[in-house]
Amino acid sequence: MAIVDRDVASYYPRLITTLKLFPASCGPNFLTAFNKIIDIRLDAKKKKIFSRDKGLKIVINGTSGKLSDVWSIFYAPDLTIQMTVSGQLALLMFIEWLELSGIQVISANTDGIVMLVTKDKLVMRFSAHCLVAKC
Repeated sequence: MAIVDRDVASYYPRLITTLKLFPASCGPNFLTAFNKIIDIRLDAKKKKIFSRDKGLKIVINGTSGKLSDVWSIFYAPDLTIQMTVSGQLALLMFIEWLELSGIQVISANTDGIVMLVTKDKLVMRFSAHCLVAKC
């Protein structure tokens, strides 16, 4: 048995781009710019460029949070609800799939899970990316 901890990198920002959620104040070009920032951040994370990774993480997560900030140009409470409900439902469906596959989920949070996995299931490949995009 092994304890396996997985989280989705940039879960809520990726939900925004995958679901094509953009504040009316910004228009659809918001998605192009936001997606580019996410891609740059994830590339920096992969290459272990710490300052760029962490700096852009604050930018993209902060932008996601600003959807519910009445004083922000990004204010769009309907998008906040759509993003969070969709994200949590997808995570719960993923947890259900894991459980039905014989993988015990022992903990979960807003963007990740901790599983107790038997050795025979350790080779099972799955991607948390499947939560927000077609695999």
